[in-house]
Parts: sequence; structure tokens; C-alpha cells
Amino acid sequence: MRVSRPESAIVLGILLAIFSIIGSVAYALYLKRIESMIRSDFSALEEACLAFKKEYGQLPTLYGDYFDFQYGLPQDVSNLEIMNALISRDGSGNESYSLNTNKTVFIEVPPSGLMLSGLNMEGEFVDPWGNDYQVVLDTDGNNVCAMENTPYPPAIGKAVAIWSKGPDGQLYSFDDVLGWE
Repeated sequence: MRVSRPESAIVLGILLAIFSIIGSVAYALYLKRIESMIRSDFSALEEACLAFKKEYGQLPTLYGDYFDFQYGLPQDVSNLEIMNALISRDGSGNESYSLNTNKTVFIEVPPSGLMLSGLNMEGEFVDPWGNDYQVVLDTDGNNVCAMENTPYPPAIGKAVAIWSKGPDGQLYSFDDVLGWE
């Protein structure tokens, strides 16, 4: 039996539809796995910052008091300074262990890898796409993370607000993953 051209076009169309559905489902599951990894990072980083505050009476930063401070802006300070204090590393933000004088390790973060979050070569905590996490610390102590110069409303009831730039790597875009929502 020979299949006519219209029938083979229908079969090909059905096969393409099936592969398209399978690909869409696989991509959705992949994004769900990545978001779960990111949210786990948010939780660990927030817990480490709060444990630091419990031990030292302040969040792991040299900045603030009168305003909340955001780490990760391209023209500003990366989250490296927070990470140096939290993982007990001498360096920017924790020079000569000035913030973490007891040299306590508050968080252990593995190196980042292909589609794995972690510490990059510079020591910044990055998401699975290699973008540094954005962090706002409530350094003025009013239990609100003010999101100055961002499109986001304040994170009320939070001492630490964290987000990922998402797969596009752009700040304040539709695919950002927000840790306080």
C-alpha cells in the first residue's frame, strides 16, 4: 500500500505537533526545576543573613543605617561583599574579617556550573544562568526592604529581599524571579 502525499503531510503534521507538545512540556519542567533551585538559594541566603544578624546585631554589610542597600546593580557593589562576610572569606566587604570577626561560616555555596547556581570565579553568588543575585538588605531596621530605583514595590516584613534577573539576564524584565512574592 502506498501513502499519498496528502496523507503523508497529515502524518508529518501530527508528528510535528506531538514533538512540539513534548518539547513544550520538557521546557516547562526544566524551568520549574530551575526556579526551585533559585528559590532554595533565596531561602539559604536569607537564613544566612538573618543568622549573621543574630550573631553580630547587624546584617552582613558595611553600608546603610539610614537607607536600605541594594547589591548587584551593574554600576554598584556586587553581592560578593555579602558573600565574603557570610562564607568567612577575607576580601571586599569583609577586609581582615572586619564584619565576621568570629570567622563563622553562615552559608556554604558550591562553585557555579553549567545551569547550576553557586559562586562564580569572582566569588559572587549567581543564578543558574550566571547572573549575580540581586539583594536588598533592610539596613535601616524598619522591617521593609525599599526597592529604590527599581520597578518593584517595597518588600514589607522582610529584612532581606533577593531576586534573579531570570534567563534573559536583564534587570527588571518579565522573567525576573522575585524571592519575596
